[in-house]
Amino acid sequence: MSLNIVGVALKYTSASLGAASSNTHPVITFFLVVLLRMENIKLRTIGGIMKFGGLSLCISGVATIAFFKGPLLKLLVHHHLISSRIHEMRRGEDPAADTWIKGVFLMMLSNVTWALWLLLQMSLTICTRQMFSWSMIYRTWRDH
Repeated sequence: MSLNIVGVALKYTSASLGAASSNTHPVITFFLVVLLRMENIKLRTIGGIMKFGGLSLCISGVATIAFFKGPLLKLLVHHHLISSRIHEMRRGEDPAADTWIKGVFLMMLSNVTWALWLLLQMSLTICTRQMFSWSMIYRTWRDH
């Protein structure tokens, strides 16, 4: 489901936003772990301050990229083949502001669903740790 949402979001935004927002997977997962009280942050320790600082820095960086549509980066545009391809890409392909916002929120929804899927896998792994231990697998294999 998450990858389908990404496909729709890329229609509304750009691939550069998709690449930037995919870097928020660990941050969103950590935020949900803290929100669901699977891990505690002690803000009175150096480690807790660093976790919170990294979390806020990453989210603010992605929000800046998401809501700021700057000019096209023109490093190699002086070459005629690249210049003509960029003009072809820019003609009619620039998403409007309202579709850009929709795409940003769809991209974040995709990241949240992916993080929830990871948390579900983690909780299932913790619950079934004893059931699939190596000693049990060995005993099952030995008895047959």
